[in-house]
Amino acid sequence: MAREANESDVRQLDKKIRQAWDDYKNKRKDAFAAIFTEDAVEVEEGADGPHDKKATLAEMDEFDLKSVSLMDFNYRPIGSDGMLVRYTVDYSGTFHGEAIHNKSIIGEVWEKAAQDWKILYFQETKLK
Repeated sequence: MAREANESDVRQLDKKIRQAWDDYKNKRKDAFAAIFTEDAVEVEEGADGPHDKKATLAEMDEFDLKSVSLMDFNYRPIGSDGMLVRYTVDYSGTFHGEAIHNKSIIGEVWEKAAQDWKILYFQETKLK
């Protein structure tokens, strides 16, 4: 049987995730970078392969996020210092000047070190 997520951790992560999307939208690269571990990996549908932190941050220059809606959060503890977070995102904007609109499931693995949560792994899967 799955362990319940600690309410304090859920509140912290919910705030961090929402802030991260806002930082991305408003191109606050330093603030956005701060939520990732140094060895974080991002996997996006249709990408040539996984992105490291540097590639993820570089992509911010090419993508203008106009609107974002987050919903259906699910938190599941992994060990004593990890959390698997799954949620749905609906967003629109422009990438390389082309308009896009996606609804996706996001899966994130967070790890807690020194009482701070950081993203270790991020995966986006688009919904039809």
